[in-house]
Formats: sequence, C-alpha cells, structure tokens
Amino acid sequence: MLAACGSVVSTAYAGAWLVREWVHDTVPGRGRKQRTRFGTVAVLAARREPARHAQQAGHSEAAHAIWSHRVIALVELRNDSSRPVLVSPGQFRLRLGASGPTVSYYGSEPSGGQLEQGRTMQMRISFLTPGEAGAVALEYTEAGAKGALTTPLDLRASTAAQS
Repeated sequence: MLAACGSVVSTAYAGAWLVREWVHDTVPGRGRKQRTRFGTVAVLAARREPARHAQQAGHSEAAHAIWSHRVIALVELRNDSSRPVLVSPGQFRLRLGASGPTVSYYGSEPSGGQLEQGRTMQMRISFLTPGEAGAVALEYTEAGAKGALTTPLDLRASTAAQS
C-alpha cells in the first residue's frame, strides 16, 4: 500500500515538474489520444523557444549553419496492455513543414524506459529547429508499426508571445 501511494505521489510530482516552467505562451495540445498497439499516445502541450543566446550575441544561424531554436512537446503515453512496454523519446520525430524532413529529439525528461501495464508516463521532448521552421508536426513510431502517428502542432501563439 505504501509503495502504491509513493508511486502516485511521485507520478503527480513528476507531472508538475514537467510543466512548472511553462508559462502563458505554451500552446495546449489537442489532447486527442491516438491508439497504439499497447494503449494511447497524446500531445498535451507544445511551444517554440527562439534562440536567446544567438539573438543576444547578434549571431545568425544561417551564417553559422546551426539550428538553435527549440520546439518542446509534452507527450503522454498510456499502457493499457497486459504487459510492460519499453518507450523512448527516439520514437518521436518532429516533421518540418508538410512534407519536409524530420528531426530527431535533442533532449528528453525523463529519458524513457519501461512503462508498466495500467500506467501513464509523461515526457517533455525537445527538438532543435531552424528559426523559419513554419508548420511542424510530431510523429510517433511504434516498434513494428507500418507508419507513424502524426499530430500537427500549432505554435503560432507561442512564437508571438515571445516576440
């Protein structure tokens, strides 16, 4: 009983920790759960962060051939199956534009791991993008699946709020 209570408290704390630094400019996700083989995946929130250090120093990302802006997504995975599953931020990619390239994740909190049956995990995943990334979508690929689940991210409000 004590272990179960500790798990509930740590899950609540982790969820609060993942979003505590997010302010008014975070764009709520659609929250629409998409079915996977083991349960569901949903984008809870997302935002775009311009490269403050590059702007302050007067550097141009084009001149230095670097991507220094970030898109951060808060995702939730739920395991409704009868067995544990392994999840990784590497299963998520950010698509730039409607048919553009995809970008691997840059960082994640937590870093993934085993998701026990009946449990939910939230991950805050960041991606480096060019400043002019435009429309973006988050793709989730499940091991053995024939394609990716795609969620468009509307980040116009987060960009405008930081200008």
